Amino acid sequence: MTTLDRQLAIKILNEKYTNSRFAYPEEAAESWKVFVKRIVKGEYEGNENEYWNDLDTRDILEEIGYGQSEDVKKIDREFRGTLIHTDIRNWGCDEARTDDWWNFGYPSALTGYLKDKFESDIRFKKKF
Repeated sequence: MTTLDRQLAIKILNEKYTNSRFAYPEEAAESWKVFVKRIVKGEYEGNENEYWNDLDTRDILEEIGYGQSEDVKKIDREFRGTLIHTDIRNWGCDEARTDDWWNFGYPSALTGYLKDKFESDIRFKKKF
């Protein structure tokens, strides 16, 4: 990513995402990485709103141009490998959009409350 691209990403973060905890693209990428590592290890303990907020982090990365960076692609491969029921939209409001693969299905490595929540969701229930 060029310096100009990074400056544009920072501008988008500061103007569009004024309530975001991210001032810099690298902070969003690090947050996505930490989230994915916790998912992969089966250590994610957040509720569905926290989970969806973490998915929004990936949306932000895409919008600011960091979605195609090698670092994010590597993290994405790890997360994508955990997803099941990827034919069902779990999060996101643009039903016509299909390039936001992270908003489909849910990680097989989930445990506890969040796993129970998704497994009891009528959209996923028919899969079991």
